[in-house]
Parts: sequence; structure tokens; C-alpha cells
Amino acid sequence: KQQLLDHLDRLRVDISSKSYDYLSLNNTCFARDLAQFTDGIKHLEQRVETTLSQYAQHTGCVYISLVHLLQMEAMDMQLTGQMQRYKRLFSAFRAEMEDIAAAYTRHCDDPPLDRDMPPFAGKLTAVFISFVASELIPFHVPFRFGN
Repeated sequence: KQQLLDHLDRLRVDISSKSYDYLSLNNTCFARDLAQFTDGIKHLEQRVETTLSQYAQHTGCVYISLVHLLQMEAMDMQLTGQMQRYKRLFSAFRAEMEDIAAAYTRHCDDPPLDRDMPPFAGKLTAVFISFVASELIPFHVPFRFGN
């Protein structure tokens, strides 16, 4: 990102630091500098497209990738390989949905425990309640407020 900004700044400084006599017909410096500037802008545009393409390919989440592609379309930035990027995006989305469906099915068949309960907590509680209910262990806890 910084390299692209530096390149644009160099182009701006190069073209704005020179003064030209626009009315002189024999002055070819302006035409030559303008051609160099437009070539530099075209090169910068290609580098920006390449950078954005690489950035769009390496986002981790399908939703974020889709948002980036929609933002690029809103700015009328047609990057090379846009349709392939959409195909990869939707295949990744399909894979995520299949993973979610598999996890949902697995959890329906064997529900996970509560997050704050260790696996043995349910067994200990059941044993404790059965002992209290059968009155094998007299259970009395004095309850006091304050001291």
C-alpha cells in the first residue's frame, strides 16, 4: 500500500515541479512529460488491480470476500478474473454450509454439554440427588445471613 502511494506521490511531484510555456509550439518537454505521466498512471493502475486481486483472494471469510467484491463492483472496478473469483467464492460458501450442516447433524444426534459444566458434573449431581432423595444421607445445611 505504501509503495503504491509513494509511486503516485513521485508522479505528482514530477509533473507539478515543472513549469511549462503552454503557448510555445516548439516546446516538446510538456508532451514528453505528459506521456511519461500517463504511462506512470497506467502502470500504477495495473499495480493497484494486481494488489486488489491478491487481497481479494487471501481473505479468510466468505462473507468478507463477498463484501469486498461488491465494493469493487460499486466502484466500477472490474478486475481480471472476476467471474473465477465469484466461482471460488461460492464453492467456498458451499463448503462452509456443508460443514455447518454436518456439525448441526452431529450435535442433534449427540448434543454437547453446557459450556460451564465439566463432563462428570451431571453424573455427580445425579448421584447426590439420588442419595438425598433416598435419605441415605441426612442433608441439612444451616443457612445464615451475614456472619
